[in-house]
Amino acid sequence: MNLSRRDLFVGCSAAIAAMAGARINGLTFVGEDAPSDHPILVVVFLRGGIDGLNLLAPPGDKDYIAARPTHLRIAEDGEHKGLEMKGTDLRLHRLASPIKELYDDGKLAMIHACGLTHGTRSHFEAMDLIERGIARTEDMNLRTGWLARSMERLPDSSPIPALSLSGNMAASLVGMPDAGLMSSVEGLHLWGGDEQVKGLKFLYGAGNSWLHKEGSRAIETYDLVRARLGRKEDGSLPDYVPEHSAKYPDGELGNALRDLARMIKAGVGIQVGTVDFGGWDTHQDQMYQFNYRLGHLSESLMAFYSDLTSFHSRLNVVVMSEFGRRLKSNQSNGTDHGHGNVMMVMGPKVVGSKVHGRWPGLATEQLDARADLAVTTDYRNVLAEVMERGMGISGANKLFPGLESKPVGVLKT
Repeated sequence: MNLSRRDLFVGCSAAIAAMAGARINGLTFVGEDAPSDHPILVVVFLRGGIDGLNLLAPPGDKDYIAARPTHLRIAEDGEHKGLEMKGTDLRLHRLASPIKELYDDGKLAMIHACGLTHGTRSHFEAMDLIERGIARTEDMNLRTGWLARSMERLPDSSPIPALSLSGNMAASLVGMPDAGLMSSVEGLHLWGGDEQVKGLKFLYGAGNSWLHKEGSRAIETYDLVRARLGRKEDGSLPDYVPEHSAKYPDGELGNALRDLARMIKAGVGIQVGTVDFGGWDTHQDQMYQFNYRLGHLSESLMAFYSDLTSFHSRLNVVVMSEFGRRLKSNQSNGTDHGHGNVMMVMGPKVVGSKVHGRWPGLATEQLDARADLAVTTDYRNVLAEVMERGMGISGANKLFPGLESKPVGVLKT
């Protein structure tokens, strides 16, 4: 079980963790239900640096063709023929047909040549910058994540306002005491069952110290979540049946998004959810790793969006990565750390069926450092627009220190 304001339900003591047979770093406090019409933001972080030039690219570009073998690029025809997209000459990877369906239906928008304006080839540095919502290492003294700062501007009236479905708390939520972490819904149990819950309630209800209060709140939140999720006669969780014929692929992202959808439907007031999907650092034999992950990503996003059809009027989804890959492939049938990349956005106000941003070109003189796709859209402008137009946070550009605010137009006003 993971209870925490940082391991499902934050602020809880090590004593409860020991008794529960789980790691507990905190507790989300029980409160009144959040309004049923509040907007929801889900951030999917593709860790490792997805190759955006193998996801969405100009198949006939001579510089693109010269830089990569056929199996590492999108082609105009043949086995690696890309999917044609409305409103653009760029094509999508052939294994991303569920993404194309969402795009063609106007439910999804893409932004290319997007990312950090002051690039770095370090995964850890780039992820740290992005999750803090900054552009330069000089601003690393900022101690909170951009989502934590955003949540300060949203109503805090729900049991679990923010939840990471991951093995670790998203750094974008650092500084938010009520953020929760859950590795999986199935892992939400106490080995001693109801009797253990009664014992813990007695133990932590016997005093007035900080430890007693935090422990009591942890158990109250555990009770609430278990009650909302339901249980079988033997105390186990009932099987989850996605709605609208949604089919989650079995795997890291599919399982996490399925659990997040289940928690959103449980009505515990989730306003922000984060999910990680790693393995995109494709220096070697990229085709095999990339193709599997892209197929899984596409199917998972489609299943999640279909499953939450009744939430479409308030559901916003952002898909992003820390950086892209170099234009030119390496000698190991892979690509090395690059710069500009693709972001994707879904939501009720999205200007879909469109690739946003300015395409910089792939000629050597157009590349960043003569090697990488240049960044023409600061990733923070996309996030600021999502927060302001999708989540209703006015002046969202102020959440991102040093941001020169420029409308992207990915969401309607």
